[in-house]
Amino acid sequence: MGKKKDKKQIQLAKKITYKVNIPSRPKVMLEVSRLSENHEPDWRSLSFLIRGDMALAAAILQKANTAKGKKQKKLASVEKAIIFLGWQHTKDLLEEMFFTQSLTRKNNLANEVREQGVLVAETAMWLVRRMANISPHFRNGCYPLLSLDQTYISAMFLNCGMIAMEQHFDNYANFIKKIRQNRNYNLIEAENKEFGTNHALVGYLMSKEWQLPKPVCNIILDHHKAEIFNQPGQKVENLGFTVLHGIILIVGHLRGEISLKEWELMEDKILTFFNITHKDIETLAEDLQKENLEFTHVG
Repeated sequence: MGKKKDKKQIQLAKKITYKVNIPSRPKVMLEVSRLSENHEPDWRSLSFLIRGDMALAAAILQKANTAKGKKQKKLASVEKAIIFLGWQHTKDLLEEMFFTQSLTRKNNLANEVREQGVLVAETAMWLVRRMANISPHFRNGCYPLLSLDQTYISAMFLNCGMIAMEQHFDNYANFIKKIRQNRNYNLIEAENKEFGTNHALVGYLMSKEWQLPKPVCNIILDHHKAEIFNQPGQKVENLGFTVLHGIILIVGHLRGEISLKEWELMEDKILTFFNITHKDIETLAEDLQKENLEFTHVG
């Protein structure tokens, strides 16, 4: 019964991902367009602007990874994707997006997901740097240091599936607003019950369509799951993914992106995995607030 249910969820999720339109901020598009008019490429400035917008980052990464082919390693760095495509191809793609996105209707939930995605991504990079000092497993070399590019892109696209869900289900935005009023919920379970599929699965399929690296796709799929931290004897090849997964879940808690119910189920597993304490989490929350990354109060 479980497999049959999962199959139906996947089929519906695939249907939802067709013709997804992720809106981009007009000001960002205009600034990127201005930069792209320069004869000498400023890769760093252009990549900084693009990775601050979900629609642009997705388009650039998809274009580059499609061009690289199936057998080559996929890119998770916007700057590397721009350099790979070259100045002219990047300009052509941005110009095309400028006109198509100008016709996109404004959408509150989509805008919220896009803007929160950037904040979550910035918080994830901040946490990676902090955890390198807090967790003894990083200090003694047992855990690998994470790629900041892959961390950023993984965190940025976590909830991209919500945009597709909203475009497919008329009541999805109201559903999200209502369920978030009570922090004691399991979002994936609630979505499956209400819509027959969930934003994590839809986002996973979208990220595969964009040809993002496999670990990024899997993080998007699993970003509400804690079961992986229950597995003894973690294999070395999976360790980097598990570390990133843990970082993403802690960020979700710090920013209020996951419910208290979900956090309670995974908290002890995550603390054990990183060998940190409840006090460390409280300190991180306080430090994040001081960093002024538009902190969302937890609890």
